Parts: sequence; C-alpha cells; structure tokens
Amino acid sequence: SESKNSAAALLREEDGDLYRVSSTDEYLLANEGLVDGFNGTSLYNNVNPASLLTLSSAHGTNEVSTPYFISGYPQYYQFTLLSGRYLMLDESVSEAATDPALFEKTGFLPGEEDGGGTVIYRNRNALPFGYLTGTQIPEKDYLDADLVTRMHLLTRHWFLTGESSADQETASAKDEAAPDPAGDDVRTDLIESAVWKDPHNLTMTRTSDGIRFTVTGEDPYIYVYFDTEGETVNTSRYLHLEMDTARSAVRDIAFYYLQDEKADPSPDWIGMAHYNKRWPEALLLLPDRIAGFRFDLDDRCGTAVLESLELVTCEDPSSHFSALAGTQISNISFAHDLYQADVSADGDGMLCVPLLYSSCWSAAVNGSDAEVYNINGGLTGIKVGKGLSHVEMRYSVPYFRQGAAVSAAAALLWLVALVFTAVRAKRSGASGKPLRKFS
Repeated sequence: SESKNSAAALLREEDGDLYRVSSTDEYLLANEGLVDGFNGTSLYNNVNPASLLTLSSAHGTNEVSTPYFISGYPQYYQFTLLSGRYLMLDESVSEAATDPALFEKTGFLPGEEDGGGTVIYRNRNALPFGYLTGTQIPEKDYLDADLVTRMHLLTRHWFLTGESSADQETASAKDEAAPDPAGDDVRTDLIESAVWKDPHNLTMTRTSDGIRFTVTGEDPYIYVYFDTEGETVNTSRYLHLEMDTARSAVRDIAFYYLQDEKADPSPDWIGMAHYNKRWPEALLLLPDRIAGFRFDLDDRCGTAVLESLELVTCEDPSSHFSALAGTQISNISFAHDLYQADVSADGDGMLCVPLLYSSCWSAAVNGSDAEVYNINGGLTGIKVGKGLSHVEMRYSVPYFRQGAAVSAAAALLWLVALVFTAVRAKRSGASGKPLRKFS
C-alpha cells in the first residue's frame, strides 16, 4: 500500500544501517528485503515476500516446522535471527502480534485513501547483520531436542548442517561440559494441572497417551484455565504442544486468550498452531498475564490425540539475544552480490551471516580465502580469528562464465550470418540475377 511504501521510505531516511523490514505479522513470510541495498541473487527477494517459503519447499522441507533456516519454534526467533529490525503493520492488526516485550511502537503514518494507516514497530532484540555464535554442538543434539530447547540452543551454540559422524564427534568433544540450555525453564503439565471445562461439540477422553478429542459438530472448542502465579516481567511463557495424528494434511488449533474465567474470547486476541503427521509439534509465545484460553480444534479433525501440553516459563527473550547482539561488528554493507563487514573477536569464533547458505558463496578473511559453512540448518557461517577481521562474502552465479561464453559465441555466429546474408544480397543485386528460391 502507499502508506507502507511511505513508511519504508521514512525508515530509509532515519536509519542508515543494514536491516530487513517486514510488513506482515506472519514472520514465516517476513522476507521483504533490505531498506539499504537489495540482494540481486534472488536468495532474498523484496518483490515476493514468500521466497523463503518457496526456497525451503524446493529443498523438500516443511516451512512450518523445520530447522532448515531456523524455524519450527516461536516465529519471532526466526524473524530476529534473520535480522528483522522493523515491522510495519496496518493499524487494524491485532496488538497480540506485537508483544511490548518484543516490539516498540516508533511511528504511525496515516493512510490517504481508506483513512487507516501504518504503524511502525522496532524489534527490541534486533541483531546486527552478522553476529558471533557460541560453541559448536553436534547437529544431532539439535535435531533430537524439542522446540523449546532448540530455541535456547540456537542463541547459544552453532552446528554444521548435515554434518558427518566425524564432525559430530569433534563437536561433542568441544562441548562436553556445556550446561543444559533449558535447565532454568519451568515446565507445567497442563493436561494434568489445568482446569478443562465447558466443551462445545467436542468430547474429551483421558487416556494413557494424553487426551483424545472427538469432534461432534461445528465449531468444536473447550476452555482451559491455569494458575498465573510465578510470572514476572523478566520471564516469558510459551505454550508447547505435541499431537499424535495419522493424517498428513495440515490441521489448525486456535487459542483465544483469556484474562480471567469471566472474559469472553476475542477474535483479535488469538494464537494459531498447525500440525500434521510429519510435524506434530508446535510452540507459541503467550501474551502477558493471561489466565487461560479457549482451545478450538479444526472442524475437519474428526479425532485428535493431544499427547503433551506444557506451559513453559523461561528467561525474557532479550537475555537470549544479548550475547549475539554484543558482537563487535562494523562497516557492514550488502548490495548486489557482495557482503562486507569488520568483526572484532576475543578468540576464534564462527560468524553467522543471516543469508541462506549456497555453494555459490565464496569468502575471504583479511584478504585470504576462507571456507563458507552451512550452519544452523541453512544459514551462512565464516570462521574468524582473534582480533579484528575484515570479512568479504561474494555470490557468483553458477556457470556464469560458461553461459556468457556461449552467449558471446552465439551472438558472433548471428553477426557473421547477418553479414554473409547482406553481402550475398548485394552481389546478387549487382549481377541482376534473382536469388534462388528454395521450396
């Protein structure tokens, strides 16, 4: 819209740093390029906000719950790790998508046509466009972890994507003394401790596997209430669930948040989870100070088994990102096919550049060739040493030189044929004889 275009122009004037800007609260689709310089390689495309989704599908992965480029847990974490600094939303969009612990309202531009407008939010935990990660861990540790633990792992460690057994052993040896990244989390089993009441077109049966729901009519739901004690301004809460389903089709669960047992559910205060046979796990960041939610199953479910439903309380997200945000990085630029930055490190480290890995990237550190690593499920990593390092990373289109040579040869042949035809026509005209016709 014109209002959002104006908002992007305003950000470009007021903030000259390199960052991504999004105009949707669906962070899985939040890929609308950089305000200062766009990548010409189509790895990120400011025209198609779903290009990340398209790319992951091309690699045979599920965008909703895959570690391919750090998704499958709170979408906010993916948005931040991919360097999203600003979020532009229509004035009418629910504020549930912009938790004040995560986003700060920084501006508003009124719309010219419909009377609405665009609200600009700043990501409080935005990372620089390139940050030093922690110690290496085996990829298996990440893949074997649930979504809550993965969230912690990726803000404290890094792993090689698709690593070999030898790589895993090396990573294990380096990180034997690493503490449990989720050790301070408090998990509450809501299947056992919450109050489930007032089902509508839904029957609920407790089994050894969890809770079996059977849909008996349209709009099936049930109310779930839990104790809110123990929540503080320095903690965040997540809803972690696992479903057991034999169906491969995606099914939805809606969570209408409630402030107390007397509150009516609001369509503007809602969280959505998606699951299927391949991806049965989901994680949602909860708003502050809620006492429960209305649990709405998909009408088409028939039956569904809820194996696990946990309320997870952990440190505030800002503490998760503080070490990454503290990376001493400067003079960052990224335009067309070249990324550059100066990085200062206290020791050997892995620089994570929030661009999708491709074998077409090449790198140099302080002028010497450096290996480009596929880390953390699909992002780009470059090793740097202690002290100040100048990092360059360039994208080269595959077989570009070969293609250019073929194109040049074809153009030359066309030119020769054109000259030959012209000369022949001239000679024929000079002799007065018509050109022979071919039947």
